[in-house]
Amino acid sequence: MEAQSGTLYSLLLISGMALVIPILLHKFRPARIPVVVGEIVCGLVVGRTGFNLIDPGDPFLNLLSLLGFTYLMFLGGMEINFSQLGLSRRVISKQQKSKLSSPLVLGGVIFAMTFAMSYVASLFLMRAGYITAPTSPMILAALLSTTSVGVVVPTLKESRDTESPYGQSLLVNAMLADFATILIATILILFLTPGQRGSELLAISALCAVFFFVYRAGARFMAGSSVSRLYSELTHTSAQLRIRTAFALMLLFAMLSSIVGVEIVLGAFLAGAVYRLVFHSTGLTEDMKLDAVGYGFLIPIFFIMVGVKLDLPEIWHRPELVWLILLLLLIAFAVKLVPSMLLSFRFGARNAAAGGFILSSRLSLIIAFAEVAVGAGLLQEELEAVSVMIAIVTCLVSPMLFLALRSNSALQTKTGIIILGAGKVGRLLGERLADRHHSVALLDINAEAVKKTRRLGLKAILYDKLSKETLRQAGAENTGVFVAVTSDDTVNFDACVLARKTFHVRRTVARVGNPLNINLFIENDIVPMNTALASVIALENLMYRPLVYSLLSHEQEGTEVIEVEVLNPDVVGRRIKDIPLPGDALVLTVKKDGLVTIPHGQTVLEKGNSVSILLTESSLLNVARTFDPERPDHQIRYQDI
Repeated sequence: MEAQSGTLYSLLLISGMALVIPILLHKFRPARIPVVVGEIVCGLVVGRTGFNLIDPGDPFLNLLSLLGFTYLMFLGGMEINFSQLGLSRRVISKQQKSKLSSPLVLGGVIFAMTFAMSYVASLFLMRAGYITAPTSPMILAALLSTTSVGVVVPTLKESRDTESPYGQSLLVNAMLADFATILIATILILFLTPGQRGSELLAISALCAVFFFVYRAGARFMAGSSVSRLYSELTHTSAQLRIRTAFALMLLFAMLSSIVGVEIVLGAFLAGAVYRLVFHSTGLTEDMKLDAVGYGFLIPIFFIMVGVKLDLPEIWHRPELVWLILLLLLIAFAVKLVPSMLLSFRFGARNAAAGGFILSSRLSLIIAFAEVAVGAGLLQEELEAVSVMIAIVTCLVSPMLFLALRSNSALQTKTGIIILGAGKVGRLLGERLADRHHSVALLDINAEAVKKTRRLGLKAILYDKLSKETLRQAGAENTGVFVAVTSDDTVNFDACVLARKTFHVRRTVARVGNPLNINLFIENDIVPMNTALASVIALENLMYRPLVYSLLSHEQEGTEVIEVEVLNPDVVGRRIKDIPLPGDALVLTVKKDGLVTIPHGQTVLEKGNSVSILLTESSLLNVARTFDPERPDHQIRYQDI
C-alpha cells in the first residue's frame, strides 16, 4: 500500500507539472521554448539531478513512460503523408521534374551524407586519441547519425509544419535517420560480435512482412461496405472503434517487436503507418482524439521521466569528459547541418538551417544505442555518459533554434501583390484589388495586354522570360501574395515555385486549367483555382445562397466578409467576448487544425486559428489589424490614397 501511494504521489506530481508547463511557457512566448524542453527540464529538477522526488526505478511509471514513447512513435507513423513521399504521377514538365525532389530520396541522400561525415569524424577522433578501443568508428558514426523523432514530431506540430512539404521532408528525414540507424546498428552489432548473426536480420524482415500483411488485409477488410459502415456508426459512440483499433495496432506491433528482439520504435512507427494507410487519415476528429490522449497524458510522462532518470552530477564530476562532450556536440550539429543545406534548393537557406538544427536533436535512441554498444564491447564506457549529455543539450537547444529560425523567416512585413498574367482575368483582379487600396503589379509577355493594364492606372511590366530579376522589378521582395492567372499550368506552377523559393512569398495562388494537376499544386503549398469548378460553384451560390455570394463578391455595398489568421499575441488565448471589436463586426467561424466551428463568446482563440468575420468596410482595417497586424492586405495607409 505504501509503495502504491508513493507511485500515485509521483504520478500526481508528473501530471501537475504536465499541466503547469504549457501554461508557463505560453506566458513566455518570446523565448519560444518547446513544451518538450520544459518537460525534460522539470524532470531534471524533480529527478536524480535535482531534488530526487520521483523514483526513476518505479515500475508503474516506467511502464507509462514506455507506453508514452511507443504512442509517440505511433503518432509519428501517422504523421507521414505517403502522397508527399514522391511527386504526383502527373508531372507538368521535364523542367519541374528536375526542380522538385522526393522527400524520400532527399532524406536518403541527407542521411548518407550524415553517416559519411560521422564516420570520417570518428576516424579523426580515434587517430587524434580522443577516443580509444574498444570503440568502433562505424558504431560511433551510427551513434552520431541518430535523430530523435520524439522531439521532431511535437516540434513540427507546434510550428504547424507537419502537413506541409517542408514538414514532411523533415519528418521523413527524421524517420529515415532513426530506422536506418537501427538497421545499421543491428547489422554492425551482429557482425562485430560473436553469436547469432542471422536471427535479428530475419526478425526485422519478419516484422516488415507483418506490416505489409496487416496493411493489405486491413485495406481489403475496410473496403467492404458493411465494415466501413460499422466503423462509421461506432466511431462517435462510446465504442470509439477507430481509437480502439489504433491502440490494438500499436500494442500488436510493439509486442511483435519485443518478441523478435527489435527496437520498439520500429514496431510503433509501422503501426502508425498502417493505421494511416488503412483509414486514409479520415476524419480530423479521430486524429484530434488520438493527439489528445498522447499529448494530454502519455507523452508528457515519457519526457518528464527522461529528465528524471538523467544524473548530470555524475558527468560533471569527471572533467576529462567535458572537452570530449564539447567536441562531440560540435560534430553532432555539423553532421546534420551541412547535409541539411540540400533543403535550401527547395525551401531556402534559412529553412534549411532550421531543418538542420531540428534534425540534430537526439534523445532516447542515442542513449539506448550507447547502452547496447557498451554492453556489446563496441564502445568505451565513457561514451555512454557522453551520449546522455549530447541527448540533453541537443533536445534542449535544437527545437528552440528551429522555432526561432522559422519565426524569423517571416518577420519582414510584405504587403504587395503580384499578378502573373495581364489578360482579362488579371486586369479585373488587379482593378478590384486596387479599389481595396492594395499595392498591385501585373506581369505579362504580351505588349498589348500590358498597354491595356497601364491605361487602367495599374502598374504593369512587360517581360520576355520570367526570372528572378523580373520578379524583383515587380516588387517581389515586398510581396506577400503572388497570383498566377495565365492559361498555362506549367507557367503558373513554375512562377509560384520561383516566387516562394527565391523571395519567400508567404501565399501563392494559381489558376489551374487541368484538374489532374491540382494535387501537385497543393503538395507544393500553392492554392489552386480550377476555372470550370469555380464557375460551377459561383452558379450554385447564385442559385442557393445569393446573399452570401453578394457579400463574398463585394457586390453588397458597405459590407465585407474577411478571413484572418490569429497571430497577434494580445489576442491569442483570449475569449472572443473579451476582444475589443466594433459593434458591426461579427465572428462567423473559427477554423482550428482543419476543423471549422461556429464560435460563441466563450470561445478561446489560439495562435494560428483562422477566423471569418462579417463587418462593414469602415471597420475592416481596425478589425483585421486586431487579429493579424502583419497580414499584407491589411497594411493599408489611407493617407497615401
